Amino acid sequence: MLNSHFQKLQTAYIFPIIEKKLAQLQKEHPNQKVHNLGVGDVSLPLAPKVAEAICAAVQEMTKESRGYGPCGGYDFLKEAICENEYTQFGLTADEIFVSDGANADASCIQELFDEKSIVAITDPTYPVYRDANLIAGKKLLTIPLSEEEGFIPRPPKERADLVYLCTPCNPTGIALNRKDLEEWIAWAQANRAILLIDNVYNVFVSSDEIPSSIYALDGAHEVAIEIRSFSKWAGFTGLRCGYTVITKTLHLPELNGLWQKRIDIKTNGISYPIQKGALA
Repeated sequence: MLNSHFQKLQTAYIFPIIEKKLAQLQKEHPNQKVHNLGVGDVSLPLAPKVAEAICAAVQEMTKESRGYGPCGGYDFLKEAICENEYTQFGLTADEIFVSDGANADASCIQELFDEKSIVAITDPTYPVYRDANLIAGKKLLTIPLSEEEGFIPRPPKERADLVYLCTPCNPTGIALNRKDLEEWIAWAQANRAILLIDNVYNVFVSSDEIPSSIYALDGAHEVAIEIRSFSKWAGFTGLRCGYTVITKTLHLPELNGLWQKRIDIKTNGISYPIQKGALA
C-alpha cells in the first residue's frame, strides 16, 4: 500500500525543477550569463582553513580508526557551538544536535508531534515545510503574508501545535524584530505551541533590532526550537552540516529526549572530517 499523502503534493519538489530548467537554458544559450535565484547556494569557494581542517581529519583517520561517531555530533563541535552562540543565553551543549543540515531537520521535526497535530506555515513558504508535513499527513494552517503587513507573519487567531517561522525569511527576505518575536512567543505560550525558528541566515543580519537568536528573548526557552546551518555563511552546501537546538526547558520537555532517540534510530551521525571542518 502506497502512502496516499504523496498525492497531496501539488507538484514535484521545486528546486530540481528549477535546476532542470536552468540546465536547459544554459544549453540553449551557452554565452548567456544567468543569475540563479532558485536554491540558496553559495557563490564563493570553500575557505582554505576549512579545507585544511577536513584534509587533516581525513589523514588522521588513516592512522587510527574512528568508526561511527555520536549520532548527535561530536562534543568538540557541540561545545564550540554552545560557547560561541548559546552560553550567553543559558543553554548547554546537550541541547544542541549536529545534523546534515537545516533541510533534513526542518522536514523531520514534525515526527515528534502526533499525527493529528496542526502545523502552521506561511504563504509563501520554504517548500520543505509544506511538503514534508503533507507527506506525513499533518493538517496545515496557512498564514498569508501580505504586502500591506510588510510580509511580516502575524500570529493567527486559530491555534496550532507547531509553527514554522523562517527569519530572515526565505523567500521574502524579511527578518522578524524583537517586538515581532515577542508577539509570537506570547501567542505560543497562550496556545501551548512550539515555534520552529529556521535561523540559517542569521549571520547576514547586522541590525540591533533583529536578535541573533530567539533565545535572546524572555520566554523563548519554553516555546522555541532553533535550526541553524553552516551552509550559507561557511559555504557548506555541498558538505552538509548544521544543528538544531532543543532546550530541556520547553513546555514539552520530552522533545529533547525524543529528538535524541529519533536521530539514534534514523542516523549514524555526520562524518568526522566534516565536523572538523565545521569546527574550523
